[in-house]
Amino acid sequence: MKQQYAAITGSYGRGQLGLATALSVTQRALPGTWQEVVSQQQQGAFGSKQQFYEKLIQTVPQELFRTNPKAGAAYKLSTDSVRAAMAGGDALYGAVQSRIQNITMLSQQIDNTANTKDAQDLQNRLAAEQGLLQTDLAKMQSLTVNLQANLLNEQNQGKAANANFFNIK
Repeated sequence: MKQQYAAITGSYGRGQLGLATALSVTQRALPGTWQEVVSQQQQGAFGSKQQFYEKLIQTVPQELFRTNPKAGAAYKLSTDSVRAAMAGGDALYGAVQSRIQNITMLSQQIDNTANTKDAQDLQNRLAAEQGLLQTDLAKMQSLTVNLQANLLNEQNQGKAANANFFNIK
């Protein structure tokens, strides 16, 4: 009975396997709100990723919009959103890869469990990693929604400019 009791109690340390890495990946990838993402982007938090995507999308200088500052502001919003989404998506992609590596590492330990309690602890740790993976995927989906909203805003701005040009009220 003592052996049975010992097999279902105590800690085998499974909850800590890869947890520090998992949490640091979560904190590094993207903050919890879009406003924080934009704020971090403006502070250069995505550094080389932003520079890479800036070269890729090749934005035009704001000075070109002197005669139409409203169009310049809309263009800046659009390019900032695209750059933030691309850099954020890149960071999240790296986070997802880390999650997959953690899940693979944890899965490889399934046959090494000592007893039912150890197996359940490992299963709980796997479930936690899968939850973190779902969170990262939800953030990726949010980036997509933000880009779609940005696209709709561009369409609305175009319609507003057209209506203003033709004095449509």
